[in-house]
Amino acid sequence: MQPARNRKSGKGFSWGWPLASGIEAWQAHQGMPDRTRRTVVGTEKNFRHPMRLSHFRTAWVIALTFAGALTCLASERSPVQDSTMSSQATPGLSRGTWELSMATGYTYTFQRTDRQTTRLRGVPVILGVGVVPFDPIGTSWYRGQLTLGGEVQFNQYVDPLTSYLTAFTPTVKYTFLASEKLRPYVEAGAGLVWTDLGDRIPEKGSQFNFNLQVGAGLSYFVAPTTSINMSYRLQHVSNAGTAEPNHGIDAGVVLIGISKLF
Repeated sequence: MQPARNRKSGKGFSWGWPLASGIEAWQAHQGMPDRTRRTVVGTEKNFRHPMRLSHFRTAWVIALTFAGALTCLASERSPVQDSTMSSQATPGLSRGTWELSMATGYTYTFQRTDRQTTRLRGVPVILGVGVVPFDPIGTSWYRGQLTLGGEVQFNQYVDPLTSYLTAFTPTVKYTFLASEKLRPYVEAGAGLVWTDLGDRIPEKGSQFNFNLQVGAGLSYFVAPTTSINMSYRLQHVSNAGTAEPNHGIDAGVVLIGISKLF
């Protein structure tokens, strides 16, 4: 049987219009303000779906599950390692040491200028790799190790609209080596961004952007070459004037993850 035809357009029948009408009627019944409703003709770029909170909670459950799995993985040690952990010092980051890392958490944008009005919330997932090019620097409290690397970042935004951001960022990190188990660090990076936020929010005029970030964190070594990391970073994303508008977005990113040294 052929699908019903739309009398005006001649196109196949679609459930999109009845579904949109049903959502609109339900929102009107709930007394929601007009700014939260979706129009039947056209779409609002900053539409806040009534189920957006559920999407956000689901993303958080996935992120917390991921972080919990990383923590359990890092805590698993063989009996030989357990018996020798107390007497075996965490090795220093010697030249040529490689580091692989994974992290997830929570990202949110904030208003730095009057032209930044969109409040994005989402979940980032970051994969990183780095190498130690030099021997430790310094002899006092600032004794530390430089790590050069790069990371791939994926942000899934769930509020106020569903969107994504991907970035490739070369990074530099300085880790303080005064303690064997607890090692604070500072980091910075600059790279390239691709996002579907272009032309969907008033701050963005293009999909291609640039990324600048700085942050600080703390690594706790649960094994000689495995650490749990917690960090906070500030991130700025803009297109460097290559398209208008270019108000940029500024975000805070809270991360928890794991690193493995080789």
